[in-house]
Amino acid sequence: MKHSKDLTGFAAFCDGLSLTIARVSTWCAGALLVVNVTDMLFGVASRYLFQNSPVWTEELARYTLVWMVLIAANPALRYGEHMKIDMLLRFFPDPVNIALKWIRRFVFVFITGFMTYWGVIYSLKIANFTTMGLGISKSIPMAAIPVGMGLLLIQYVLMQCVPETSEQGKRNPSHP
Repeated sequence: MKHSKDLTGFAAFCDGLSLTIARVSTWCAGALLVVNVTDMLFGVASRYLFQNSPVWTEELARYTLVWMVLIAANPALRYGEHMKIDMLLRFFPDPVNIALKWIRRFVFVFITGFMTYWGVIYSLKIANFTTMGLGISKSIPMAAIPVGMGLLLIQYVLMQCVPETSEQGKRNPSHP
């Protein structure tokens, strides 16, 4: 992906917003990782030192892990860290590759949009139920799905607004 200084207008705006979302998401995921590791260490230490581990430690570890992974998915997309199988694409002619690219875009937007929408619906439906260990609304851990998928969708759409080629004119391998 071109650097923001090489882009102009709308593409520069989208690239800057994409970078900001990726950085904020990375920091949030890092903070959740710290909470997760601290929680697990506390649970293990209390189990072995006091022969009693609080019930909520396992639940908090699970929920922070889910939130962390779903929030970190969008920076991973921006930086090209998701697995992509494209070795067969070089054997197809350009018109087929263009059609496959548009199909891939449609499928990605459809799936992330679907997960965001139904994640919101389901989170609202279970708002009155509470978790057993932490005693919080089940909507809080479930909200990781629409938040994570929504961020992934926004990141993907922003990335589509930035040209695919690098300054050398080569195809950028990290661009979905």
